[in-house]
Amino acid sequence: MTFVREEPRFGGPAAGLLTARDVLLRRFPTLAVLAVDMPRLTAGTFRRLHEAGVGHDGAILTDGDGRRQLAFVVETARLDAVRPDHEGQHGLSIRALLAPLDLVEVPPLGDEGRDIDTWTDLRDASGDAP
Repeated sequence: MTFVREEPRFGGPAAGLLTARDVLLRRFPTLAVLAVDMPRLTAGTFRRLHEAGVGHDGAILTDGDGRRQLAFVVETARLDAVRPDHEGQHGLSIRALLAPLDLVEVPPLGDEGRDIDTWTDLRDASGDAP
């Protein structure tokens, strides 16, 4: 496992993703990206995303309300094509980075699109909610 920090430092999530992409030892045709706060994602989620993205730039998971989540697959060459220069990465959101790409939105199965942002979310996801 390799840990990286975004460049420029404190540059934000898009800079972090692009820095991680740069340190890959091998070039892959497709990248899979997931947030660490989405405990219901599975290998099956990413198989569905990969299949849905064929013929497009990739595919992205939505939550139950249709909002895009940080779980997606993208063609590496297309990500590289829309990548801003080093200075343009600072403060760039993932949403803005992905905006020019043709990503198929894939609805979740069950609550796989649910993320954990608060202690209440964690409690609810753990099944301990009243």
